[in-house]
Amino acid sequence: MLFHILASRTRQSPEKTALVYGTARIRYADLYEQVRAFSNGLRACGLTSSDAVALLLPNCPEFIISFYAIARLHASIVALNNLLQKQELRYCLQDSRVRMFVTNSAPS
Repeated sequence: MLFHILASRTRQSPEKTALVYGTARIRYADLYEQVRAFSNGLRACGLTSSDAVALLLPNCPEFIISFYAIARLHASIVALNNLLQKQELRYCLQDSRVRMFVTNSAPS
């Protein structure tokens, strides 16, 4: 459902700005294509609708792209706070039984 809203908005106004991040602007058409490509990559890695995916990303375009890509596959999204300590992260990952973990760098 969430992905369908993005797809509909993209069909209506592909050239309009979807995201602003600093000085960067991402058009709906570009956002849609990045979401679709990442979603296809997740599917190729074996992600299914019964899986959970953890997101540990700051407020950035990659978070939005990942969120929509996971939603497109109807998998569960486990959004994690960047301020969690190692033991808290470990608990969240084990408790939610995530199959994949998306981040922009290795947690320390």
